[in-house]
Amino acid sequence: MLPGIWDLVKLRVLCIDACSFLDMDTDEPLLIAEHSKLENLRDLRILVLSYSKETEDIFIRFPNLQSIVFDLKESWDYSKERYWFPKLDHLTELDYLRADFESSNTNDSGPSLATNWSWDFHFPSNLKMLSLWEFPLTSDSLSTIARLSNLEELFLVRIIIQEEEWNMGEEDTFVNLKYLELYEVTLSKWETVEESFPVLEKLKLWECRKLEEILPNFGDICSLKIIILVESPQLEDSAKKINQYVEGMGGDELQFVVFLLLPPNKVSLDPENNERKGRIRYFGTIMETGKENEGDREKEETNNSSVISKSVR
Repeated sequence: MLPGIWDLVKLRVLCIDACSFLDMDTDEPLLIAEHSKLENLRDLRILVLSYSKETEDIFIRFPNLQSIVFDLKESWDYSKERYWFPKLDHLTELDYLRADFESSNTNDSGPSLATNWSWDFHFPSNLKMLSLWEFPLTSDSLSTIARLSNLEELFLVRIIIQEEEWNMGEEDTFVNLKYLELYEVTLSKWETVEESFPVLEKLKLWECRKLEEILPNFGDICSLKIIILVESPQLEDSAKKINQYVEGMGGDELQFVVFLLLPPNKVSLDPENNERKGRIRYFGTIMETGKENEGDREKEETNNSSVISKSVR
């Protein structure tokens, strides 16, 4: 980050590709004057963070942020014996966060295989939208996220869940979550209870190939309007059963959509900024779509199905 940035006291939006607090020549942390703050900054992206004494509390210098995007390089906090995660709980105005985890043990076949799963998360209570990419998580870590009482949208992308199980107890309630998307999440067993998602409206499962089924109790969520499956054929039967259950109970009709990407030999796809020709199977009917294009926090109506997008970088 350029030293002169701190003089722009009226700055509201700062977007720099791979912005870092390291000296480009020495790779050492930049010394930042103790009084340096950008109190008017609202949107900051894309930071590259790693643990150091100088960056431990870096976000106190941006006290009124509303939106953050950052890449987090794998850093171990020996004092707490956990992965380091920046403290964000003091950012009372923050409502949008995207964080990408960069492991030192990355392979070409997919997400990194971290050997330790402990995180010291400090999310602000006002957070409404959270997008986590390639983080290794436990059910306990997900329970921490569930306690975010204002969270409305959650995107978990290429997440590795320990033992491939997400066990949600009675205390794990996403009280305000309306949209949940899982993309290439390493998850085979997902246990929920009736009150896990009391106001969920849209569920999108994208290439969750290991997940065996969608639990029947999703049919008891009165607010649920649509289930979207993208290249997850093994989940179609359980989604149909949920729809039949809802119809049998005399509830509002649940939309069940299967999105098949074309051509079959698909390429790597960024779910936050994608444009691919495909087709939708909507209650057994095949319909062509021109493209699925997700943009900057906009809502797009496509062939009777609602696809909520996420902020792009």
